[in-house]
Amino acid sequence: MLLKKNISDAFSRAAASYDRYSRIQEGLAQRLIEEIKDLPDARTILEIGCGTGGYTLLIADAFPRASITAVDISGAMLARAAMKLKSRKGIRLIEGDIEDMAGMSGKFQIITSNSAMHWLNRLGETVRQLSRCLTHSGMFAATIFGSQSLLELKKVIEETFGASRELPIDNFPSKRVLEGIMTSTFPDWKIDRLHIKRRYHDMLSLLKTLKGSGVAPGTGHGPLIRTPHSVKALEDCFKRRYGRIEITYEVFICCGRRGPT
Repeated sequence: MLLKKNISDAFSRAAASYDRYSRIQEGLAQRLIEEIKDLPDARTILEIGCGTGGYTLLIADAFPRASITAVDISGAMLARAAMKLKSRKGIRLIEGDIEDMAGMSGKFQIITSNSAMHWLNRLGETVRQLSRCLTHSGMFAATIFGSQSLLELKKVIEETFGASRELPIDNFPSKRVLEGIMTSTFPDWKIDRLHIKRRYHDMLSLLKTLKGSGVAPGTGHGPLIRTPHSVKALEDCFKRRYGRIEITYEVFICCGRRGPT
């Protein structure tokens, strides 16, 4: 189970660097906007895990007359979002854990989330509760990182340190889990799976990207990769195994409707 304080702390530490290191998330936000544009007249939108407000800004541009409620667990991230969105009207920022707020009152025509819901401990229960906050023809649309993300890194860590180590990705959902959630929640749904590959110059560049975007590999006992020697050992193992430092990110684009439009 993921500890929410650890997640909040990791993203708060990454708030200043997040926009610089979250290129994959930026691309996914553009893809997600194309999905929710199916409801061009939406006036009430809930965003889960708004972070520094990059996706929120795209939503505001696509739905200039909408009232947007954006929630995030990290106050530092929300502070960045507030600066980015200060010239926009109709946007309400809320600090909180959506798993504690999923039964929130109000109805939304769109509930959406970019690169955040894989951090939930009760994903299925939360999606089902959120679906009850949708209007009759409302849409749920989210990008969710899958359990096969960073698999190369996990294998290299296991080989280098000689044992299986717990990583954040161990709690990310599989396609089968997501299909079960969508089937039990929405009469009309679809899931698209993407495999995004990224190559890094060296191991340090990969680790900086993960840390800078809030995804620092580690356990509840502190950072797993502590010394330059550890970094070098991982880099050597990567090159022996794969010939280069390349990582695959598995991402699911999940869309569901409560009823006909």
